Amino acid sequence: MNEIAERLRTLRGNISQQQFGNLIGMPQRKLSRIETGSAPLDIVSTQNICKILNVSADWLLLGRGSAPVTVEDMSQVSEPSPPPQNEEKRLTDLENERRELSTENRQLYREKTELLKEIADLRERLARLEEQTKSSNDDLKQGFTNPTAPASVPSVRSIAHTSD
Repeated sequence: MNEIAERLRTLRGNISQQQFGNLIGMPQRKLSRIETGSAPLDIVSTQNICKILNVSADWLLLGRGSAPVTVEDMSQVSEPSPPPQNEEKRLTDLENERRELSTENRQLYREKTELLKEIADLRERLARLEEQTKSSNDDLKQGFTNPTAPASVPSVRSIAHTSD
């Protein structure tokens, strides 16, 4: 049988799964699945249990150390204390920072989109210029090798005859 499940049942003592689940912030159904071994105990639930029941994670997860006192009734368990004032300020600061980062992220995304469009336009212009350069080079090559070239572009033969 699952040792963590056994330790959870030990902690729960004689109170119902529903009461114990309410105490540790876990639905009764999830607690039941954990106690039967059909679901694992997740990290958040482990932290809640350890904090609320003042149990070490070593004991809960590994069985190390002495077993804590079982919860026989809800009066034995102290309610979690509200977060200190500085914690609320810290949370507010973190939320403000998250909003600022989110705004900055949106702006960077818009800038990235604009830059990608600009890159695409530049690639199109480059392709057109390369095509124009290629056709100009082809025209020049044809003018030197074609004996029926226009009069304004002398052929190689006419240049050779004039130098004799």
